[in-house]
Amino acid sequence: MAGELNLVSSVTVSSDVSYVDLTGTDATYDIYRVVIHNARVNNTSGGGWRMRWLVSSSPETGNNHFTQWASHTGAGDFQWYGLATDYRYSGNDLMYIGDGSSDTGESFNGVIDLYKTHDSDSEGRFLVETLGTSTGGDLYVFKGGGYRKAKQAYNGVRIFVDSYDIASGTFSLYGYNYS
Repeated sequence: MAGELNLVSSVTVSSDVSYVDLTGTDATYDIYRVVIHNARVNNTSGGGWRMRWLVSSSPETGNNHFTQWASHTGAGDFQWYGLATDYRYSGNDLMYIGDGSSDTGESFNGVIDLYKTHDSDSEGRFLVETLGTSTGGDLYVFKGGGYRKAKQAYNGVRIFVDSYDIASGTFSLYGYNYS
């Protein structure tokens, strides 16, 4: 990464919210980076963290996301996620960004790079690296990425957890250029 990170927007959660929206992706920067720090859900079993593109500040719900994931846990499990025939999730209406972080003092952290977000002639792409913990304290590490197979301009992302609220954490959006 050649350029310097510039803060575009940030949200600090200190009480339960259904989701966090980070907006401000436009032609100013080549790449946008979402940083999730010390995030927790409001239940004891953690949850599946998800993301959707925002189009004019509304969540995109089309089902044309293609993703591929690898995970490694503290229990020694390594696994590829996706379809058995081509190792890609096909037809999802959201982007999976990781698991874990219960209310036992454990947290969810991650870095998500967003590419071609503002270009209506390209497909929005993302690269994810996250870590969280299970209720038993096992580390979950996820690395993956994907794209939305639709040419559309996006102005941000929505982050949420399956079936639960986000109880706390800091969610920041940065921009940077290649040079």
